[in-house]
Amino acid sequence: MIETPKRFYIWNRRLYFTYKMKYSEAVAPYNNKMHHGWDEESMFIGMSYPLFEIENIYYDGHRCKYITVFGVTFGWLSTYSWEEK
Repeated sequence: MIETPKRFYIWNRRLYFTYKMKYSEAVAPYNNKMHHGWDEESMFIGMSYPLFEIENIYYDGHRCKYITVFGVTFGWLSTYSWEEK
């Protein structure tokens, strides 16, 4: 069974707050089987090594945008978790 996203969690020296969670079910086009999963959006704050950095990362449907000023990082994350039913 797929795990429900946590509202608050710590990962990689960052505190995440999940403000949007959406459960969905759909038929996958590549194997015609039913899949289910969670889409989630989070904001985070944390510490980082560079004094200044702006980053926009996209990989396979996962998005992360953040800015680091004097080692403090603020950002936004959009991700998903799907599996076959």
